Amino acid sequence: MRRQRVDGVISISIELGDAEIERLLALGIPVIAIGGSDPRLTTLTVDDVAVAELAADHLLALGHREIAHIGASPEFDLDFHIPTQRRQGFERALEQAGVEVRPRLFEPADFTIDGGFRAARHCLGRPGEKPTAIFAASDEMAVGALLAARELGFRVPTDLSVVGVDGHELGDFFQLTTVDQFPVRQGERAADAILRFLEPGAHPRPEPGSLPFELVVRGTTARPAAAA
Repeated sequence: MRRQRVDGVISISIELGDAEIERLLALGIPVIAIGGSDPRLTTLTVDDVAVAELAADHLLALGHREIAHIGASPEFDLDFHIPTQRRQGFERALEQAGVEVRPRLFEPADFTIDGGFRAARHCLGRPGEKPTAIFAASDEMAVGALLAARELGFRVPTDLSVVGVDGHELGDFFQLTTVDQFPVRQGERAADAILRFLEPGAHPRPEPGSLPFELVVRGTTARPAAAA
């Protein structure tokens, strides 16, 4: 990048090591990071625990108590441990509502549509009592869960509610209820920050900032049939 004479660097959702940060800072150019906080860099961060808690609270408020969680296996929990943080937020919401956290309702996946499809098929196809809702730690896995539910004959949201996280462009097409993290706005804020960084006479370190998120209720969540 230095040979291309770049004026700044935006690092997106990559947890940089100490040596990497030192090398970046040694270049003498502005660095803005989107993701977990680091005191040596200007960062824009999302509270993933709170994001997941908001999604789970939505299902709990509708009356769901048997809620499955499609998250990530350890090998996919890289960088800022986003899957772990989202699981922590999900479990915290259940605990605060007095709902038992059931490990049997956790299904690991890989944050893809196919992974969400396979995890949901396994969860919904298991003998015994079925969950009334699925919390997927990403919109892509939530879309996979919707496709699996349809294949298995579940009506969404009559038989099964599904909520995701991210604000993926597929969400609107599938009428997915999600917690939108406004990814386009995240990019705009990062670009604005680095442009301010480059202005003559600018403050040497723009202030870190928290990124917004918002529950978007669409057509994949409703009260469970028994409660309704």
